[in-house]
Amino acid sequence: MSAEELYLLPAEFTQAAAQHLAANPDVEVIGVSDLTLHLRVAGREVSSDLQSFYALYRSAPEQLPEVWQALDEVLTEQYPDRTEDDPGVLLGRVLPMLKPMSLLNEVRSQDLPMLVYRPLVGELMVTYVIDEGQRVAYLNEEHLQRWRVSETTLWAHSITNLRRKPWQPEPGMIGKGTAALLIFSGGDGYDATRLLLPELFTAFAAQIPGTMVLAVPTRDFLIAFSDADARIFMQVRTQVETDARAQEHLLSGQLFTYRNGRLALYTDNE
Repeated sequence: MSAEELYLLPAEFTQAAAQHLAANPDVEVIGVSDLTLHLRVAGREVSSDLQSFYALYRSAPEQLPEVWQALDEVLTEQYPDRTEDDPGVLLGRVLPMLKPMSLLNEVRSQDLPMLVYRPLVGELMVTYVIDEGQRVAYLNEEHLQRWRVSETTLWAHSITNLRRKPWQPEPGMIGKGTAALLIFSGGDGYDATRLLLPELFTAFAAQIPGTMVLAVPTRDFLIAFSDADARIFMQVRTQVETDARAQEHLLSGQLFTYRNGRLALYTDNE
């Protein structure tokens, strides 16, 4: 059997995508053609172009569950709880969520309302979500227009809400000196997003030699470490790059630091 025969054909991939989405109560499949789905998502009719998802699948067939997860995020996580539409109430619930900038290409390809976002640094951006417990709903430009609020307003409220958000367990520090690690992995969906709160890292940075380096390979993992020991630094860096390719809810293999109080890309000549 050739390698080509091991892949789902475009029509087979489209049918598999339709079957996957049929299990989602917010999605109705109303038409299917090769690498295109015609859907009703939360009452809105959309055409979903699956070309980029099929290409992602072809590049790594063993990661098909992650491809479905990406499709779910693009299609179904953009609609806040429709039972609540009071901007005052929703601003008290809005939270920031780190995402790779590449997500915007997927949104554009699906002809969906553009997400509200703020470029952060490197390949990361800040999106805004309403946390509904078992899922989050991403805010888009239509919500801004309807609620008559600005992205700047969302940013201010979301950061305040993130600081107030309770979380367990607290971040854990392992080791000391050049081998010290500060790890955020509480699993509430906002571990990586706490990269936006510089006060969480002040004490750790003061306890280590060299420059504090930060990484967020996935949504549910943030690690801070020192660059003072080249061997330890390279071990952690390699693991971050691996995790950013192989885990769920991928974010970035890039490294970051706080420079003069501002988040920046880490460079080897820090």
